[in-house]
Amino acid sequence: MLSICGDTNGYDEYFGIEKTDMGRGTLIIRHTDYQNHTADPVIYTDYLAATATKGAAVEVKLCEEGDYEVALDYEIREDNLDIFGWNPFPSYHNYRIYFRFSVRNGNCMVYPFDVVTGAELTNSSITENGFYLDLAKSRYLNIDIKKEVRKEGAEGLTEDVRFNKPAKDGEQYTDEGIYTITVSNVYTNQTTTKVIYVGTDDVLKAHVTTGLSIADVEYQLSMGATVAEDGTLIPAPDQTIPPVDETDKTETTDPIDDDNDKEGDSDKNVG
Repeated sequence: MLSICGDTNGYDEYFGIEKTDMGRGTLIIRHTDYQNHTADPVIYTDYLAATATKGAAVEVKLCEEGDYEVALDYEIREDNLDIFGWNPFPSYHNYRIYFRFSVRNGNCMVYPFDVVTGAELTNSSITENGFYLDLAKSRYLNIDIKKEVRKEGAEGLTEDVRFNKPAKDGEQYTDEGIYTITVSNVYTNQTTTKVIYVGTDDVLKAHVTTGLSIADVEYQLSMGATVAEDGTLIPAPDQTIPPVDETDKTETTDPIDDDNDKEGDSDKNVG
């Protein structure tokens, strides 16, 4: 006959757990975060005994992003000889179940906020103050930010190649320019793009808000149009503002051309 027995001198060398009373089955969970920092293992002793008890709290919720290692260590008693209920020569066998899994958020969003007012900035927003990024605790997104500026004598926008870099949570962007934020999630194969203008240039305000090219905006202004505070163009009498394809200025979320088939997940249970 086989049965789970109390392991009074159990240990787990891999997790660095020395000999201890593990009871009837011990569940061990260790978490590694996005910075590759590995926390101390969390130990649940007598775990199998608890699962067999009605109403016992045995569910373990793992919601934080990161990589997890899980082990279940237990000992089985085997009764080799039964003499009227007496088992004089039992043998004991130690077993270990081990696996790994990862938790990732399935979203593909980053949230810009005005550095002074704290207001959230949507796609095609304008701010004189600058903005900072809130990643909403999504630590495994790839976020790149590009800045373009308008230089005297140049047609259109000039990319500031010295600026282009990965973005960081909480980082502030206050220099004048048009910022294009591109977020990609390799686990869901999605990308999101947002454009924010920092500054007071009416031409760039209208360019970001309306989606018109800089040349078209300048032409409209030369014909008597004016730029409102929010960047919209106010035509002069008898003047018509050309239509713009809405897709040119709205936030986009597109799939990434990638063969990666991993699934994003925001909540996994072990129990």
